[in-house]
Amino acid sequence: MCSHWSQEKHQAFEALHNRLGVSLRNWLLDIANDNEDQPNHEILASHEIVFAVWDDESRPHGVGLWLVKGDEYFSGRLPGDKFVERTSAFKCAGEAEARGLVPAITRH
Repeated sequence: MCSHWSQEKHQAFEALHNRLGVSLRNWLLDIANDNEDQPNHEILASHEIVFAVWDDESRPHGVGLWLVKGDEYFSGRLPGDKFVERTSAFKCAGEAEARGLVPAITRH
């Protein structure tokens, strides 16, 4: 989710997030784990869609995720056949940290 989205867009993303469930979360966690040695600013610069992920037992399937970059690709569905090539992820401490990344990205 992005902090500047409309309530409708937040709801559409949450529905997608919950529908894809474990497979999306596990895929993004795998990417984030692979990216642990890469600085976040490099990940953000080299991908069109970037998620922050974190362990969160209160979220479905125990993983929280936040769309940090690329919200223009989402309209309640996956953004076409290039989704995998355009997407990356990195780990963060939690939702507060992930939400804090969005304003920093939009300023650049």
